[in-house]
Amino acid sequence: VPGGSGVRVAWYSPKEHAVILEEQSVDLCFSMGADSLNALAVMIGHELAHVYRDHDFPGDFGNGFAELSAAGKVRAASASWTFLYEVQADVFGGLFGHLAGYNTLGVTPRLLPMIYQHFQLDEAEGNYPSLFDRQQIAVESEQRLAKLVPVFDVGRHLLAIGENELSAAFFAFLARDFPSRDIQNNAGVALAREALKRMTGPRSLLALPLDLDPETRLRPRRAGTRSVATADPVVDSLLTAAHKWLTQAEESDPRYAVGLINLACVEFLRGADLEARAAARRALLVTDDMTI
Repeated sequence: VPGGSGVRVAWYSPKEHAVILEEQSVDLCFSMGADSLNALAVMIGHELAHVYRDHDFPGDFGNGFAELSAAGKVRAASASWTFLYEVQADVFGGLFGHLAGYNTLGVTPRLLPMIYQHFQLDEAEGNYPSLFDRQQIAVESEQRLAKLVPVFDVGRHLLAIGENELSAAFFAFLARDFPSRDIQNNAGVALAREALKRMTGPRSLLALPLDLDPETRLRPRRAGTRSVATADPVVDSLLTAAHKWLTQAEESDPRYAVGLINLACVEFLRGADLEARAAARRALLVTDDMTI
């Protein structure tokens, strides 16, 4: 949005379910040259974290409690959870940036002073934490993020070597505090691949696109052919858990095509052909270059 519209820096509005950036914020990010997109990823990732964490207060990075009539009283009464929300947004926003391939950790310490100086946030009427507060949050966020990123990476590597159930456990651990479509999808894929590995019957012989990255699919080789599927409670349990995670991923983002494709595969493996076809059609509908 243009300057003078009432939004400063960046803002998450729960009422509108929208993330809004002021144009000067984008200009400030681009002033960082080679790190311009990394800086923009910091800002957008922080706001997306508020969305995914269901934070119910409006504003940050300068807006504070501008929408509330009793802004001062609210801030005084809720300083602890405000600080907690910002820690969570910095931690999980940084993880969003990492997943998207941006160097959010290296840019944040330099970006914060620029934002506070440009928008004179320390001179605001107590609507938002000071730069010193945010720098403390950034230090704690970096420490926590340093512990979370390896969990995600190990989960991916475990899936690559076929340790599917252990991989799912890593993603489930992340999903407790980081319920994004990516983590939910990965947990579901890991469990579905373990179920597929244990299955018998003709459906188990198909190469289904149950993967984190379709460009680097790992297609396990299976010898022999079995024409009759057998009931296996372990397989049923794995597929049920995979279905739960992938359904949550769709609820997080109904236009997440990768998750819908994976959900269609799991429905197929469960024998729910109509549901599999429906999920595949939903995936086609949200993919711009494909039609039914």
